[in-house]
Parts: sequence; C-alpha cells; structure tokens
Amino acid sequence: MTNKIKIVYLAPHLSTGGMPQFVLKRIEAMLQLKEFDVHLIEYTQYSTAYVVQRQQLQSILGDKFHTLGYLNTIDQAERSRVLKAKLLEIKPDIIHIDESPESFDSFNKMDSKTQSWLYNQSWKIVETCHNIWFDPNNKRQDPDAYQMCTPYHLETFGDREGLKHVIEYPIEDLTKIKLENKEAAQDTLGFNKDKINVINVGLWTEGKNQKEGVEIARMLEEHPNLHFHFIGNQAENFEKYWGPIMENIPQNVTVWGERSDVHQFMMAADAFMFNSTWECSPLALREAISYGLKTFARNLSQYKDMFTPYIISFSDDLDENASTLLKELTVSDITGENPPKDDFSRFISQLKASYHAT
Repeated sequence: MTNKIKIVYLAPHLSTGGMPQFVLKRIEAMLQLKEFDVHLIEYTQYSTAYVVQRQQLQSILGDKFHTLGYLNTIDQAERSRVLKAKLLEIKPDIIHIDESPESFDSFNKMDSKTQSWLYNQSWKIVETCHNIWFDPNNKRQDPDAYQMCTPYHLETFGDREGLKHVIEYPIEDLTKIKLENKEAAQDTLGFNKDKINVINVGLWTEGKNQKEGVEIARMLEEHPNLHFHFIGNQAENFEKYWGPIMENIPQNVTVWGERSDVHQFMMAADAFMFNSTWECSPLALREAISYGLKTFARNLSQYKDMFTPYIISFSDDLDENASTLLKELTVSDITGENPPKDDFSRFISQLKASYHAT
C-alpha cells in the first residue's frame, strides 16, 4: 500500500517496566496493519541492564528503531536538537508519546520549548499517561488525542482538551498454551511438580509491595506443598527497599531476579500473587489472567473494577491475605477465571480507529 500513515512512538526510556511492555505490545499490534509505517524513538537509554522489551523492539523494528543516546552523554539542549532532526528526517503523520512529557523522569526532562515545538508542527500528537500520580492540571499543552490505558484517566484528564480514547492492554486467551506446555515449562525452570507454585512478577519497589508477599510465604512455611517465586529486577536505586527483605528470605521462597522468559513462569505456575498497593493498569496482572492463573490482588479503586471477575481480592490485613491464599490453594481445582476471547483483535481495532480519528 502506498501513502501509509507514518507513526513515530516516542518513549522516554525503554528500561524494564509496564510502559516499555505496553509500547512493545502496541507496536506488535500495529505491525499487523499494513496501512501504517511504524517507527520508535527512545528519548534516552537508561541502562544496558534490564532491557528485555528494548531488545525485542530492536529485533522487530530493525532500522526503524531509533535512540537519541545514553543517559548523561549529551545535555538536554543537544538531546532536543537530535530529536527534532530525527523527526524532520522521518516526517511522521502522528507522534505518539508514551508518557505525558511533563512527567518524564526528573533526570530525563523534556523542556517546555521542545514540547511546544513538537505540538505545533503539521503532524498530530497522541499521548498515553502510564501513571496515576501525574496531575493533569500541570499539563503545558494538550495533544490532539489521549489514548488512555485505563478508564480512571477519563476522570483525571476529563477536563483536558483533545480526543479521548480508552484502549486497555489486551488480556489474551493463553490457557490452551499453558495447558499444553505446563510440564515442559516446569522442567525448564526446575519447578517441583509436587508443590503448588505461586509466582509474583514486578520490579522490587515499595509500591509493588513484595515485602508482603515474602511475609505471607513466611507465615505459610508450615505448609510444605507451597512454594513462592518472585520474578523481577532489583534495581540499585530501590536497594533501600529490597535490601533488608533479601537478608531474611524464607525457605519456601525463590528470588529469580530479572528474566526474559516470564512466559515460562506463567505457564509453569499454579497461581499468581500480586501484592501491589500503587498501580495504574498493571500488565503483569493482565498477563496472569491471560494464562488462566488463579490470581490474588487488591481491587484498587483506580482499576474501576476492570479486574473484578478475575481476581480473588486481597485486603490490607496481612493475616487475612495469608488465610485467603491458603484457603483458595487447598481446593482440588486451582484454576482462574476464563480470560476473554480475541482481545488482541479488539486492541488492534481500537488502535486503528483511534489513529484514524486523530
């Protein structure tokens, strides 16, 4: 097809986390549509570690993957100059910024002049906010459209100008894949098949609340049929949180660190424990539901009940949560609710419609 719609995704960084994973999934979806020409610009490369999604994006995009350089190698003015030059070279129809530019990390800011230049060219601007802490009253400029990853942002961004589309990360039906590959995945990872294996996935931070998960495991040590697996990187800047926890890990816990094969853990596991208290629209939770895992999580107010059919609700009481988990894992059939059908197609269709509307 000639005259393709050219989209540039602009990500503040591509280190580990929900935002890079959402970017990856969205680009995988857009590559299914022949009418779009897809590019990605990484505003700043933070690290050479914890870059699972970055490596996958490089692989699928090839020379349409662009980076403006490593952290602290150029100043803000030079990064802005390189960004402008790259965009003028690509000549996109749409630029989709995967974070509100005003909420880029403090050490990775986009200045107001650069944002003003971006928002006053012939192309259209789309934004997705991936957090719940940013105050939309602090927006300097509105994009042509907001693609919201959660209906919660319809409230917080409700008074802002621009089109507003809610496009949630897909919950795919991977239950058949799990059923066919569970034993092989357990063998690959060395899981004990005689135990009930519970996984927790996420960056080790206070908001992700792995400490509670470790304490639940400690309380259930007397039940030798349970084993808990924690997957996720322990970044140096959060060591004050995870360091003390690692000094006293119970015997029924294995800490795996950052992994590029989280899908293997999803297939090998029996249940998913998500202890987070501070989330926007957690992708690990969606992936666990996709694999049909029995899933334990708080039903946070900002979820707007979008996970209600699929989760067994945790409270803020540690003893109660340990009891709930033990009760639910001692039944004969440890399976979660069936995920929706063909949700990836829904995701593709909504993206296409949103970009055409923009």
